[in-house]
Amino acid sequence: PNIVRVYTDSDNQNAVLLFPNYGTRVNVNVRSSPSFGCMLSVDLCLTTENHGDIVGLFGSPNGNWLDDWSNLPIPSGNTRDMYDQGYQYCMNMWCIANAADSLFNDATFNAFNACAERDFDADFYMALTFGLPQAVVDACATADNPLECMLDVS
Repeated sequence: PNIVRVYTDSDNQNAVLLFPNYGTRVNVNVRSSPSFGCMLSVDLCLTTENHGDIVGLFGSPNGNWLDDWSNLPIPSGNTRDMYDQGYQYCMNMWCIANAADSLFNDATFNAFNACAERDFDADFYMALTFGLPQAVVDACATADNPLECMLDVS
């Protein structure tokens, strides 16, 4: 039988859907943003055992899947620093600042382009990570790297 486990936080703004038979996890986060209003963030986590070679799943701005995340620096420092370093890496590597390079039309691109916004709210993500429901914390405790699991879920 297909099994889906759903975990939500106390204010129902974060949900984790686990599909154990498929080795798949979907994280959904709803939050308010001063720039964009209501935001829905969805992360999909697949496993190579169940889904094959998934390197470069979303491509890169240069169209070459072979160099996706290839020069990712190893984050160092505390969790807050790690969040910031990951954010800056993604902004530098993945942000498409020129509408002509985007797959979106000009109006959509201009509405969502945030390449110039380099402010990062580490406290928001710290609260997400360390404010996870106990069931998620317990599930992550069995992972090879519990903190990485909690970071992925948040």
